[in-house]
Amino acid sequence: MPPRNIEVLFILIRGLGRESEHWGDFPKKLQAKISNSLVKCIDLPGTGENLAMTSPIHMRELSEFVRHETEFFKEKNKIEKIPTFILAPSLGGMVAADWMLSYPKDLEGAILINTSFSSWSKIWERLQPQAIRHILHIVLKEKDFFARESEVVKMVSNDKEKFTMHAKAWSHVFSARPIQLTTIMRQLIAAHSFKPPKVKIETPTLLLASSKDRMVNPVCSELIQKVWQCSIEIHPWAGHDIPLDDADWVVDKTLMWYESLVGKSKRSAPAQRTANH
Repeated sequence: MPPRNIEVLFILIRGLGRESEHWGDFPKKLQAKISNSLVKCIDLPGTGENLAMTSPIHMRELSEFVRHETEFFKEKNKIEKIPTFILAPSLGGMVAADWMLSYPKDLEGAILINTSFSSWSKIWERLQPQAIRHILHIVLKEKDFFARESEVVKMVSNDKEKFTMHAKAWSHVFSARPIQLTTIMRQLIAAHSFKPPKVKIETPTLLLASSKDRMVNPVCSELIQKVWQCSIEIHPWAGHDIPLDDADWVVDKTLMWYESLVGKSKRSAPAQRTANH
């Protein structure tokens, strides 16, 4: 059971071919920085603790799965009424977007990191040419865990001094729970088929993107921001996996946005009561 003073729940889901262990110490940093918060990581089907499950090829099935897991976690821990936020990069951001579009009242807010939608952005913006070489090497080095994860790190990170450290850590994760190539392919199918309408979203959203992302062009996030009319912050040097390269920056931006959102909610509450009277 979580502590009784929990006031907000943050759901974290990872991106393409990743699981909860790939967050590193980010969840602890986020929970420590936001007062009275509880952070819960959920693995998508075919990854992490759900490795044995078949990954759906439709985004709606992925979002329904995360929604169900969230509801189950809240019921189990008797925190059904607690406001819930979601934080997710890349593919995870698409899952979160589908959840918000399908059930706009479920979540109090979302933080989406370097994500993109197939019906909005060009294919070479969603997967930049320089990333294709790394993907080919990842497939070819499937049986050499360290070499495989080294290519993943080089594709998503810009912090060269920590490449080896991250590759070693991620190779241990992969050796313990190797994600199947079929799972990645099915996730890619779901990502490609996800075509949300170009309408403003109801759920408050913060977009985080990196100007130096070599996998997904930041113009994808900028386009989402224009359509959704939501907040956006651009990191000056991090790679695609901003929580990996600069976890503190993500935590700080999330905290600032969250506090401004909570502040607005508190300030609007008295006015709403007056209007009702």
